[in-house]
Amino acid sequence: MHIFILKRLLMMIPVLLGVVFIMFVISQLTPGDPVLAILGEVATPEAVAALREQMGLDQPWLMQFFNYVVGVVQLDFGTSWQSGRPVFTEIFARFPNTMQLAGMGVAFALLMGIPLGIVSAVKQYSIFDTGATFVGLIGVSIPNFWLGMMMIMFFTVTLGWLPPTGFTEPIQWIMPTIAIGTNSAAIIMRMTRSSMLECIRQDYVRTARAKGQIERKVIFRHALKNALIPVTTTAGLSFGFLLGGAVLTETIFAIPGLGAFMVSAFFNRDWPVAIGGVLLIAVSFSFVNLFVDILYAFIDPRIRSQYR
Repeated sequence: MHIFILKRLLMMIPVLLGVVFIMFVISQLTPGDPVLAILGEVATPEAVAALREQMGLDQPWLMQFFNYVVGVVQLDFGTSWQSGRPVFTEIFARFPNTMQLAGMGVAFALLMGIPLGIVSAVKQYSIFDTGATFVGLIGVSIPNFWLGMMMIMFFTVTLGWLPPTGFTEPIQWIMPTIAIGTNSAAIIMRMTRSSMLECIRQDYVRTARAKGQIERKVIFRHALKNALIPVTTTAGLSFGFLLGGAVLTETIFAIPGLGAFMVSAFFNRDWPVAIGGVLLIAVSFSFVNLFVDILYAFIDPRIRSQYR
């Protein structure tokens, strides 16, 4: 297991280098001059040249890339061109909110999706299956920003039950969590249903029933445990998707997270912030994938025996 984890950590290095390289290419291909965006079009050539040298933009592109990678190794992500503050400080002041929002979204998706998927598979073609499938279809089809605005109009404007903005108190977490996690809950529900239907038709499930095992034990100990591997993969991918796609939810509910901050950095051509934010999301997603792979070993003994 330790060798597997070490190999996965080493494989993250070229992935992260590729992410930084792609972002640098995008920054070079994007029209506009960040120096003029900061100083304005009426800036003197002397001021433009001085600021370009200060920002390191007078160096060759490959040298800028090399210097940035060396700085990242030392946990130096550069300085924001807009605020003048260290990028590390700017990002980590907002990243915990985005991480918390994505984590609560995945937790909500699992709590809603797995039970609905189990009921839908066990009661196939019943009214429960039809209802769960219909709810899943609605959840996949509804955009999270539209759902968020509708919840604000209903629970805040009409009923006055929940606050529309903020992210400091538990009552402020309810609507953002539902808005961002509904789509993932529907996807997990459909994956659970499909995987459960495949498992409950296997010979070992028939054997368990033939031996007189109660139905609840057959479903949860035999069928569900083997059906959780694709569900775990889906949950891990959903977490990465929510981590990078929380921009609209953070904007609607005025959450001081990383997503809205990165969008502002892209619009202002603040490339140190944009590259640092994308790199942090890539690192987080890589660790989530590593955690999912390790979790496989605890779910399926056959995978655990391969690690040994």
